[in-house]
Amino acid sequence: MTKNIFVFVLMLLTVVQISGQELNISVSVQAPNLNTTDPRVITLMEAEIQEFLNSTKWTNDDFETEERIEGNLLIAITNEDGNNSFTADFTIQSIRPIFNSTQKTTLLNYKESASFTYIENQPIRNSEEKYFDNLSALLTFYAYTIIGMDYDSFSKYGGEKYFSIVNNMILSLPSDVQLSAGWSPGGGNRKRSRYWMVENILNPRLKTMREALYTYHRKGLDIMHEDPAKGKAIMLSALKSIQRASESYPNAMYVQMFSDSKHDEILEIYLAADRAEKIVVYDIMVGIDPYRTAVFQPLRR
Repeated sequence: MTKNIFVFVLMLLTVVQISGQELNISVSVQAPNLNTTDPRVITLMEAEIQEFLNSTKWTNDDFETEERIEGNLLIAITNEDGNNSFTADFTIQSIRPIFNSTQKTTLLNYKESASFTYIENQPIRNSEEKYFDNLSALLTFYAYTIIGMDYDSFSKYGGEKYFSIVNNMILSLPSDVQLSAGWSPGGGNRKRSRYWMVENILNPRLKTMREALYTYHRKGLDIMHEDPAKGKAIMLSALKSIQRASESYPNAMYVQMFSDSKHDEILEIYLAADRAEKIVVYDIMVGIDPYRTAVFQPLRR
């Protein structure tokens, strides 16, 4: 009897722990051209990364199972660097439900190349307060960024705490790590890295963009089911605010990230608009993302 009670309590605690987690990230590690690494290590790496992201308690908030933030992480290993070290392309996506709808919207669609070390049975650890290794730091960065963007979409500046966490992470990295690819400002005019992502999000010149993203999602997309015309009008006002933010901070990475995540969605929504509105949307999107001019071309027809 005592044993049965113990098992029941253990099961109950497990359920409570699982229901409180924030993330539900599907992880895939691909390594089609392995030369020396045992494929079993790749399978183990995938399982441990997924366990780390989805079992770690990242916030003080409790999430029901159906409330967890969905996403995908693809790690495509491009090189074995020896001594348990790898170089890989990381593609991280996060997804948000649209209110009262079966549809979902992409909040983050980010790809980068990074090097890391993975040692079997060495734990992946939350690196919010201390740097352990690059893989732990990368995954911690992605987790808090996903949460920050999700919270920003539901309340104005709702993700501030989590963006501050990743900003403090970067500032407290060991000096040699701070200078490495992805964590540093780098050189040249192409400001694309984890460093610049956080810098952009917290930069006062792009504060109106964060407001616009809240407006776009919570006041626009989330009412499309009940009033499509009003929803589109509110979303267009948000796009105009993003355009102004882009003019205030030319070539901002955060603006490009918005187009990377939203170009297909915006095209689909506004293809059904009247011609005048389509032209306005076309001009805005081509202005902030000229590389996708061909993508938005149907709006001019």
